[in-house]
Amino acid sequence: MIIDMHAHIGDFRLSPDEPREPLTWENLIARLDEEGIDMAALLPVYNASPEGAPAGVCLLDERMSVREQVVDAARYAGRIIPFGNMDPRWLHNSPDSDFGPLLDWFLAHGCKGIGEVTARLPFDDPRVISMFRQIG
Repeated sequence: MIIDMHAHIGDFRLSPDEPREPLTWENLIARLDEEGIDMAALLPVYNASPEGAPAGVCLLDERMSVREQVVDAARYAGRIIPFGNMDPRWLHNSPDSDFGPLLDWFLAHGCKGIGEVTARLPFDDPRVISMFRQIG
């Protein structure tokens, strides 16, 4: 079995005028088929600034990409391995933030891990350490 361990879904164009197309589920599955890849690990992309987002918005607001991607991944359970995505600055931007409810949600929706963490914070930042301790 061949597994692509780093897949994304979304519109990565800088402008709607760019000639490339957004990467849809259908495009991803077709590409996996073309390349002879059995499954792919979905690493949801999250691009909003967490400092301005209220606690829990990443999962509770249906417009947020992490929630949509994880929920939609269930339609492709035989091909897509869903992962969650978190930012250490979520939930009050504190090393005391409790990520338990988010982790529980990801588990309940079939996520096998957390990634890709792109917070641009040092690994020894207390918020990062706290988040990774809670992830396990």
